[in-house]
Amino acid sequence: MWLALGEYRGPARMDVFVAYTVERAKAKRGRDAYRSYIADSLHLRGKGMFIGQRLSELMHPKPTCDPDEVLDSIVEGAGLEVIE
Repeated sequence: MWLALGEYRGPARMDVFVAYTVERAKAKRGRDAYRSYIADSLHLRGKGMFIGQRLSELMHPKPTCDPDEVLDSIVEGAGLEVIE
């Protein structure tokens, strides 16, 4: 947050500053993940191996369960009973 404070040039409102700070943190996490992925890829490539997934698949995994299963687990976890 202290880095964003020095470069922020928007309106002097706290909600706008917080939104800016959150987006800046997301961008930094993305850059850090990319650098780590590239470093690991190069390290493994030197050993004749490779990472089996793309970076986008690792950062944004597709859901593996059915939406009905998710709903059932929420209902069960909350101790609710579905009446039809």
